Amino acid sequence: VYKRQAYATMVRNANGATVIANCPNNPVSGVKNSLLSFLGWLEEKKDCSGICTQQPYYYFSDVNRGVPGKACKDPLLDYLDKWYIGAYVVTIIAGVVTFLGTISSLLYICLGTVSYTH
Repeated sequence: VYKRQAYATMVRNANGATVIANCPNNPVSGVKNSLLSFLGWLEEKKDCSGICTQQPYYYFSDVNRGVPGKACKDPLLDYLDKWYIGAYVVTIIAGVVTFLGTISSLLYICLGTVSYTH
């Protein structure tokens, strides 16, 4: 039924493929593996499928787990909020360090031009 190359890359068990994303002609073919891994993690940890609307089955994790409990929108937003706050703090700290370095450099240039005679 499947091409040999496609079948060799599928996640499968006695019932067939367990991850829809690994089936040939799936709706997410061509998506980067890192994104697929993240979406699989999200589905598995948060019991969700689909971003805006709940899907009737899991795409990126084992479909044998049953019907997903909800859409992934809210868990995804919660996850991004946590990372956004961390990125915001790091950006503010980097900005302050850069600003202080610039001020220090300007002071060094301006004050370094004064010559002292003995």
